Amino acid sequence: MKLSEYALKNWNGRNIITTISFKEIKILLLDVNQNMITWELLKNLLAIDSNGNIVWIADLPDSEMFGYYLEIKLNENQLLAWIGGTLCTIDPNTGELLKQQFVK
Repeated sequence: MKLSEYALKNWNGRNIITTISFKEIKILLLDVNQNMITWELLKNLLAIDSNGNIVWIADLPDSEMFGYYLEIKLNENQLLAWIGGTLCTIDPNTGELLKQQFVK
């Protein structure tokens, strides 16, 4: 699936908060309309290849009942992502959620 075909609710298809280049992919944190209150989970962290194909979409931690990722940072070979009061460690190669830790 192409990034342009990804039907993420509240994302207008243009705004990307953060882009991180990693090996052959780009990791994107999509900006969902933060002015709109939502009571659902929005998977807004994903990676694309050079052709714009989605390589992976990161799951959200089980501890969150609603929300979306707010910030990401690459730390060596681990992707750190924050959602609410939870810090998630994600494998940047696969998007797999490796660890979640309550930090608030």
